Amino acid sequence: MATHPGDVLSAVSLLAAIVGLLYSLWYPEMREALAAERMLHRQDREPSIAVVRDAITTRALPLALASFVQVLILAPTL
Repeated sequence: MATHPGDVLSAVSLLAAIVGLLYSLWYPEMREALAAERMLHRQDREPSIAVVRDAITTRALPLALASFVQVLILAPTL
């Protein structure tokens, strides 16, 4: 079954819209993780580490994976 280039483009544009929406919704949390205060001792950093770890695992990685899927869809077939 052959796919039309228009079908692929439609699928990628829908995925791009979803990624853009998620990014705009999750941006404040990721910005908060970037602005986490850096303390000298590890015990003092535990709350900041938890915020950053949560932002990476629940926000940044899904966005990166969705973007990677877009690249795979648009990559030329060999």
